[in-house]
Amino acid sequence: MADVTIPFTIPDALVPEMLDVFGEGYRETVTDPENPEETIANPQSQADYAKARFKEVGCKAWKNEVVRYRAKQASDALDKTFDITA
Repeated sequence: MADVTIPFTIPDALVPEMLDVFGEGYRETVTDPENPEETIANPQSQADYAKARFKEVGCKAWKNEVVRYRAKQASDALDKTFDITA
């Protein structure tokens, strides 16, 4: 099966809000992996962090929709075969 790529463009006017919303939690400094008692400048920019969060949130939404769809299919199939009469 082939990978599917879906391009997504955020209009320029919405980029600042996108950075605020999905950049929430971004830290200018992070723990130094080589010296855990020190901090270093975050090697990931706030924009890259926001893009990663946007993708993460989108993937979770897609997975939730797949689970909802599959559960409905299973329920519909069960309803057709599960007959209890009183």
